[in-house]
This record gives sequence, C-alpha cells and structure tokens, in this order.
Amino acid sequence: MGLPQIGKVSMTPAKILAGIASVVVIGAVGAGLYFAGSPVTARQKNLDGQRLAALQSIAGGIDAYYDKHGANPEALDVLKGTDPNEVYYVSEGSFADPETKAPYGYVR
Repeated sequence: MGLPQIGKVSMTPAKILAGIASVVVIGAVGAGLYFAGSPVTARQKNLDGQRLAALQSIAGGIDAYYDKHGANPEALDVLKGTDPNEVYYVSEGSFADPETKAPYGYVR
C-alpha cells in the first residue's frame, strides 16, 4: 500500500533541464560569494583601503612638515591647504574616517 497519489507528475526534458540549470545557477552564486566574499566584506575592505591611504597621506604630510620646520605640527589643521604644490599639502578628505566622518586623532 503506497501513498495516495494526488496528481501525476510528468518529468519532461524541459523540466529536467530547468532543474539542472537552477542548481548550476545557485551553485555559481554560492561559489562567487564564497570566493569573493559578501558585499559587506567588500565594502569594509574598500573603507579600510581608504583609511590606509588617508593615514599614509597624513604621515607623509607630517614628515614633510618636520623636514621643513624641524618639529611636528601642533595640529593636523596645519597640513590642510589649497595649494597642491605646497610641500606638506594633505587633501581635506584625509582628516576623517570615510564611514563615520569622525576626525582622526593626533597628539604631538
């Protein structure tokens, strides 16, 4: 005695092909997320890259300021400028975290 049969399910070649294609697509998406990481991970890596570039720019500005004046600047504001030809010019966007917009700390 088997289970009651409600309807007859026919497996046509088109349905089989659609099922196989679905499995392949789901597998490809899963593999892509596994190897590339999630969008959140990619965003965090991008923000970390921006932070690293900003801090390297600030460090270079402090070094150039020291070379010119023989001392570190009193505050990071000294490194801000509008003239890219200035020796210790650091762009305005480099002084704050790209995500939180909180300014980076500096102690002389």
